[in-house]
Amino acid sequence: MANDNSTGRPPQGPAPAMGAQQWSESWHAVGHHVARLLAAKEPVTPTHLELTLAGHGALIRLLREVHRDLTARPQRERERLPAAPSIELLERDPVRALGDALERHTVSGGIAVSNVMATRAAPGTSAAWQSLVKAATLAGHAWRSADPESRPQQHQAWSVMADVAALSQAAALLDLDISRAASRMSSALHERLAVSPAELSDRYATAAVEGLRAAGERVLSIAQQGPLPDVGPLRQPVMRPAPLRHPAHVPDAQAAIAELLNRSSVISPRDFVLAVHAQARLMQHVVRLADDPSVADAAKSHLDTLSRVVPRALATVEPRSDTRALLQSQAVLSFVSAMQPSHKDAGRVAAALARSQPALIDALERTALRQLGSGSWLVPNPNERATSVLWVVRTPSATADVPDVVMRLRDTRPTAHGVATTAGHNPFPAGEARAALALARLGQPPRAIVPSRLPSKSLDRPASPRSVAGRPVVVLEP
Repeated sequence: MANDNSTGRPPQGPAPAMGAQQWSESWHAVGHHVARLLAAKEPVTPTHLELTLAGHGALIRLLREVHRDLTARPQRERERLPAAPSIELLERDPVRALGDALERHTVSGGIAVSNVMATRAAPGTSAAWQSLVKAATLAGHAWRSADPESRPQQHQAWSVMADVAALSQAAALLDLDISRAASRMSSALHERLAVSPAELSDRYATAAVEGLRAAGERVLSIAQQGPLPDVGPLRQPVMRPAPLRHPAHVPDAQAAIAELLNRSSVISPRDFVLAVHAQARLMQHVVRLADDPSVADAAKSHLDTLSRVVPRALATVEPRSDTRALLQSQAVLSFVSAMQPSHKDAGRVAAALARSQPALIDALERTALRQLGSGSWLVPNPNERATSVLWVVRTPSATADVPDVVMRLRDTRPTAHGVATTAGHNPFPAGEARAALALARLGQPPRAIVPSRLPSKSLDRPASPRSVAGRPVVVLEP
């Protein structure tokens, strides 16, 4: 069978999205290289000071960006920040104090990133600084280009914030090493950097005691008061249909349909309903493949309501239609059609299709309302007898009488939630799906330098790093 992996080899799925795997590996690599530098006898020497400044700067910029996005706080002007976080701020809102310290922290110019990539560094700490530049640059790119909704939330956000705090402490420790090496830099390097040894040394000596380390320690202590789960991979925004080559790809492919619908500009009523009917045909396959009779019965009910969605009393004058969601639907349909009930993953595929229905129905309804609101879809003119106009624009806000296709789509909500609930838990856990997408990797990069996970000792930690301000998150012992 085309989709049966009977060879025992890793499933040959499509290449993973760049942000999905690159963020995880690069972020872990950042912590790995920083840990190597902290363990080195002399992590900074005057001979590779330029490379050190490039690596340290790349680390600080990455930590700033991740902290801003985790806390949803805008960038602040460095000149408007206090000289150092006060004791009151460290106790009341240590996450903000950490962000302020990162924004305020000095970043000196070193070798340009493009030159760092092309430089052949000597073995040892010089190579570690070069690797840190590369890992931090790749992690930053993957973080920026990923879908914001796939970034860590709630407890997972605390896992990343714990890493930010630990890496901030490390950056402050390395400040002292940079300060000592800067005082002995050569005159040639002094001319290239356009800063005197004394000034550069003083700049990093001051940065080492301006509160970054204290804020990092405080935030890390709070983060460890609750669970710190592993963080899943970031997801790249879906811009085009993708093929399926393994059963574990089905959940992501169905999610891609919803995202492509949300991104669609203009989609014709005909193509829209074809996408709806593609889900109806998939429900037929759920009935055929399900190993749980209750899932099959729920799929039959949902199939009946989906079949009633027709493009009645709708028209469009748009010359084009965004067919990406329809093409992705056809890709899923082609894959599932070739699967036999005897396939070892048939029941799991049926459950995955069933679980995807509520999100897809919501995306379909939003798409229909958006097409109506933009004027891409036209409805019959209720005053046709008084005018010669047959079709008119009817925005959803103009009247409560929405077109028949939207009403029938809304009627599918109960059966969509019913079949999803009956299907139960996720049949393809995230780890298994990532393995199918990314294939097997040789070894797992270490996590960042956060100490081993501690059991939850307190319920004082907020659900998210954003909610620290104004809460007694830590009870100080007398």
